[in-house]
Amino acid sequence: MTLRLEPVTLANREFLDEVDPGAHALSWVHSSWYWHQVSLDRPRVQFRLVHEGEAVVGMVAWGPAYADEELTELVPGRYELTHLVVDHRHQRRGVGAAVSRAVLRMLAAEPDCREVVVAHHPDNAASRSMFTALGLRPAEERNYDGDPLLVAAPADLA
Repeated sequence: MTLRLEPVTLANREFLDEVDPGAHALSWVHSSWYWHQVSLDRPRVQFRLVHEGEAVVGMVAWGPAYADEELTELVPGRYELTHLVVDHRHQRRGVGAAVSRAVLRMLAAEPDCREVVVAHHPDNAASRSMFTALGLRPAEERNYDGDPLLVAAPADLA
C-alpha cells in the first residue's frame, strides 16, 4: 500500500465531505472542516488528505498540543496527532496505522519534543488498540474534551 499525504487546497477541499468514517463513528469524529480551519488559522497545525493512488481514503491533522479547547495555550514539548479519519470503505486495511506511524514519527522528530499524545473517544476501542500497538500507552490525564489520552516518548516511536 502506497499512501500520500496531500495538503488541503481550494481545488481539493470538496473531498472533506466525501470521507465517511461510517455510521458507527459519526458520534465521536470531530468535523474535518473544523480541523481544516484550524490549520488555516494556526500554521503549525498540519491538515492533510490521505490518498491511496488517486482515491482519497482519509484525512489527518497534527501539530503542537494545546491545553485548552480554544487552542490558545500550547503545552511545551508536547505534540499531538489531533484528527484521523479513514473512510469506512478503507478501514481495517492498515491505512490508519500507516498514516499514524508516519505522523507520530514526524512529531517525535521535532527538536523540542518530549512526548507525543493522541486522544481517543472512550468508545473507540479500535482506535485505542491501534495506537497502543504503535507504542503509545494510557496517560493519567484526559484532553480538554475529556477524552482519554495515550502518550509516548519520542524514543518509543522511532
